[in-house]
Amino acid sequence: MLQSRIFGVIWIFFSIVFYIFEDSYLGVLLLILNVVLTSLLIFNIIILKNKLTLELKTEGTVHKNEVGRLTIQVENKSLLPVSKIKLHIQFENKLTNELDTKIFFISLKSRSKELLPLDLSSKYCGQIRVTVNKVQYYDLLGIFTKEIDVNSLSQLFILPKRYPMSVTVADSNVGFTDSYSHEINRRGDDGLEIFGIKEYSKEDSLKHVHWKLTSKFDELIVKELSEAVNYTFLVLLDLSVIDQTKMNSPSVIDAMMDTFISISEALLEEGYEHSIGWYDKESNFVQVEEVYSNDQLTLLLKRILLLEQSETKISLLDKFIQSNIEEHFSHVVYLNSEKSLQTKVTDIVQTKVTELTCYSERKQRNLSNQLIYTPETMNEDLRELSI
Repeated sequence: MLQSRIFGVIWIFFSIVFYIFEDSYLGVLLLILNVVLTSLLIFNIIILKNKLTLELKTEGTVHKNEVGRLTIQVENKSLLPVSKIKLHIQFENKLTNELDTKIFFISLKSRSKELLPLDLSSKYCGQIRVTVNKVQYYDLLGIFTKEIDVNSLSQLFILPKRYPMSVTVADSNVGFTDSYSHEINRRGDDGLEIFGIKEYSKEDSLKHVHWKLTSKFDELIVKELSEAVNYTFLVLLDLSVIDQTKMNSPSVIDAMMDTFISISEALLEEGYEHSIGWYDKESNFVQVEEVYSNDQLTLLLKRILLLEQSETKISLLDKFIQSNIEEHFSHVVYLNSEKSLQTKVTDIVQTKVTELTCYSERKQRNLSNQLIYTPETMNEDLRELSI
């Protein structure tokens, strides 16, 4: 287009010079033709102003490294053709902090539509926001241009990938019983756990007599009972960073999301209903949602993929502790990164905390209650997770 404009300026300058120095009708005719042509080109630009429409369409959801289709439909409602349309399209993944802009050119006949299919794929999960930032169209000679207002936005969700993982509960002494708990143990009479037998005494209730054993002995035998231990789990995802200018790499965030989903699905496979949590930037609150099936986890995925990294002065674990939500959970699996605000993780009264920290590369050994993993080693490091 720059070349066309340079040629146009040179031609107009030549016509004016020729008219001034050439005393003939040819110079006048040439000048008139230039004025008419320029007027027609400007008229061409003006008449197309509200005659171009644009629409974006995407498939909605794909897996990582899987091709998703983006279709751009541009329609010309004018009787005049459009020699060239320049599209500035932005692709943004706020979860991984990736941003890219591409430029495409198309031309349209009068009263016609043009479909521009684009294949999209990403090796990182998240929500890909596709935005048409700017649309410019040109006259027939490419000299004059005009920008039109567009408000076209579409999105493509790239799903995280679950990797093989088994979860075991290591501490059998952690747990409690309340109205929020999800019971996983086999209970005895009156919702109590049977852990032994003994001879009957005056303090014992006859309801606890073990009649089968009593029939074999001369004395009454009763069951020794205790409150059942209930395990309740929360998987907490912390995407915060200490410094907004030093974000985690896309590979680290992607590994954290894969781990987050893998732990949740592994708990479901073991028969544990549980909760997942993250920081809600708009409400400045720890968002906690119950997960009782794979279908319910899938429904929550789109909300999770809308998350983004943000700077904070307090870790999500500290926010969680301050909210007093921890009293409802016996186990918390806390996922953070090397660029998150590091806090000393200790068991919270009746809650056992297991910290999983993702590094871009392995720099230190595992600490007490903390497991270190990287995007390259997570499959091996977290294959058998004990919480």
